[in-house]
This record gives sequence, structure tokens and C-alpha cells, in this order.
Amino acid sequence: MGDLSADDKTQDITAAFIENRNGILRYLLGFLRNTGDAEDVSQEVFIRAYKAAQKRPVKQPKSFLYRIARNAAFTELKRRSDSIILLVDNLAPELAGQVEPSAEENFTQTQRLTIFWQAVDTLPPQCRRVFVMRKVFGFSHKEIAAALAISTSTVEKHLASGLQKCIKHARGREDDEGVVYLRPSLGQDQS
Repeated sequence: MGDLSADDKTQDITAAFIENRNGILRYLLGFLRNTGDAEDVSQEVFIRAYKAAQKRPVKQPKSFLYRIARNAAFTELKRRSDSIILLVDNLAPELAGQVEPSAEENFTQTQRLTIFWQAVDTLPPQCRRVFVMRKVFGFSHKEIAAALAISTSTVEKHLASGLQKCIKHARGREDDEGVVYLRPSLGQDQS
């Protein structure tokens, strides 16, 4: 069997993408919860798959596309998480005069938020992803497990560990500055 041309290598992946486009969009929508984002990421999926297929033949194009879709969705979720952390870090000082009527309350809220995100930033990467997906984006335990390809019990362990470490971090700051940064209700998480 001779070498395949680049067109022959990419033909199967192109056909598989066209055939499974709606399924891939639904799959991505389960992760991203926004049709526009799912559309954008699906295009990224095709581009990545097409480039990979140019280099070598893909034996199972449909599986390959879904694997790329999962990885691309995960990358997008991580990007969102990082963006929110940066946004909060950048906006926290500006919010002091706009949100609360009392300057003291504003300052305390801003400190709490800053300490919370600093605490989240200290978590190990996988724990941080789980924690942010649950606490910031509101994903259920099952959705997080599916998105990260881990078990629900692992999600629960990461959440418990993350919460414990965040509270410990905040209490350490509380001791230093005499301010309570995390409220106990943060730990009462039902899904």
C-alpha cells in the first residue's frame, strides 16, 4: 500500500465531521452551555482534526473528533476560569465604591473576594478546575465528572479538599488581619 496524499488523509475526517457535526455541537453544549461558544469550539475541533489528519491517517475519525471536542471544551473551560479570576482580580478594587453604600462594607467585601480567589489560586490544578466549575459556573457534580473524565466521588473529594484548603487559607489571613473572609454557608453545597 502506497503513501496516501494529503487529500486522501483528510477526506475521512472531513466526512466524519460533516456527518457528526450536530452530535459534536450537542456534546460541546453539554460542557459549555452556550450555543455560540459550542459553535466556535466545534470549528476549532475540525481545524485540529484536519491538521492532524494531514500528518497521518486517522483510523477512527468519529472517536478522534469527540476526543478532540472533549479536550477543546476542557481548554475553553480552563480559559474561562482563568479569565474570571483575572477579571475579579482586576475589578475588585474598582467595585469598592460602586456596589455597597458603606465604604467599610465595600472594603471588607473586596478583601473577602480577593482572599477567596487567592485561596482558590493555591489549589492544585485539578482541584481548582473542579472547585471553579462548581462554585463559579454552577456545574453539577455529574457534569463536572463527565467534563473532566473523573468519577463523581473524585469530584466530591476535590470539592471537599478545595473548600477545606480555601477556608484554612482564609482563616490564616483572618488571624493576620482580624477579618472573616469566608462565610460558613460557602461549605454547605447541595447538588
